[in-house]
Amino acid sequence: MVLIGIGAGLALLLALLTFRAKVRHHRVVRLIHQTPVTTVADLVQSLTARADLAAPTHAAVQGCVVARETTRLTAPITGSSCVAYKVRVYVPSDDYEVPDEDYIEDSKWVPWAINDSTGLALASFDPLRPNPAALHNYWPGRTTTGDTFKDNTPHPLSTLPGQAREDSSPSPRDRVISHYGYQRLPAETRYQSDQDLSWEESVIKEFGNEVFVLGRFTVQEGWVHFRVDSDSLFWFGSRSDALSHFQQRARTSARWAKIWLIVSTILAVAYFYPR
Repeated sequence: MVLIGIGAGLALLLALLTFRAKVRHHRVVRLIHQTPVTTVADLVQSLTARADLAAPTHAAVQGCVVARETTRLTAPITGSSCVAYKVRVYVPSDDYEVPDEDYIEDSKWVPWAINDSTGLALASFDPLRPNPAALHNYWPGRTTTGDTFKDNTPHPLSTLPGQAREDSSPSPRDRVISHYGYQRLPAETRYQSDQDLSWEESVIKEFGNEVFVLGRFTVQEGWVHFRVDSDSLFWFGSRSDALSHFQQRARTSARWAKIWLIVSTILAVAYFYPR
């Protein structure tokens, strides 16, 4: 009977948590519906027309990622030109209760902006390392690649129709060693390539990533700035993709809230009215 009571309490707790998630996702859906997408040019005009330039305006902007300066980054493993990257090299654990053994964790970013062809909305934060205390809703659609170091041969590169040759570019393992040095890897892998090391690399490519942002904007010295706060939504992809995602999450959360509430009710009845 004690176990039935504990189960009823846990089911009720899960019902409350999933219901809370449903409310949060519905709130995001309402924000997207209530905030039409505007162009950066119109946003500049509306902001500069007001007397109080420092007061933020709630708006939504959709465009592509561009670098604000001439500097670009090169992703250490894939060699992609980007405005931000995050790299992780680790030994995956076979036991889900034991965490992976990380050897390299690295990330960099350069000042970037959102370009919708009418102007730039400047963003001053790392798109791959958001502050969880500041960003209430953050679901980036990141481009992530992963591989193992077991096969250290370069990938074939097509040269002519029906022909292929070995790519002379370094393998992922060689790129990691070249960028970070031997000392960052475990000693047993420094002279071998058949180890269980795996890698992950997330990159934000210039012009290759569409971004939809919803939040508060200000204008400073003629430039629009996107301010990050608890009501901000930052999504790599289109507005319709973000809306579809949160609608699906809201439906799923509502379904699980009902399921856990039913389970809690059944267990509570079994606990209080034993046969």
